[in-house]
Amino acid sequence: MPTTSIDPNTGQPYTTPVTSETSGSGTSTSTAGSPTSTVAVEPLDGEHAGDGTFYTPGLGACGHNSTEADPIAAVSYLLFDYFPGSTTTNPNINPICGKKLVAHYTDPQTQQQTTSQEVTIVDRCAGCEIRWSVDFSPSVFSTLASKTLGRINITWSFVDQVGGETLAMPNTAGPAAKREIPRDPWRS
Repeated sequence: MPTTSIDPNTGQPYTTPVTSETSGSGTSTSTAGSPTSTVAVEPLDGEHAGDGTFYTPGLGACGHNSTEADPIAAVSYLLFDYFPGSTTTNPNINPICGKKLVAHYTDPQTQQQTTSQEVTIVDRCAGCEIRWSVDFSPSVFSTLASKTLGRINITWSFVDQVGGETLAMPNTAGPAAKREIPRDPWRS
């Protein structure tokens, strides 16, 4: 019978499959496997692509109060929760807290990149379903694009590279690829 356990590396529940085999002597042996999902391993260094949105900051998962004018961001829970060295017991001490990233937006109409914006990670975005998505303070978002867009395709990278670290997480935890944003038919 399968059992549900907590993965000690991620703090996430998983089901351990149990298989029974009968040996030639007629005795039954039971072996428990590893978590049922495969693991995606992706480098943290380099450029990433995801959605860019904005939110009203306050007390963030990293334990800091922020305002709408601060150059801050919340990263996807898929990145925050699985960042190397993170624990589920106290998000305030997650090693991703305080790291800086630089984000870019390219206007799909003009193919021109807007001003790049450097931000400090201070929060966890529970609604960011794409691993590399970032939720910005309103002031940061408005330097990248008009807030009337609400959601934009962005690329970003850590300011200080993470030294070859990788992000390892279950594939079942969410989509890894950048989601295409449908063109708004009301915009010309």
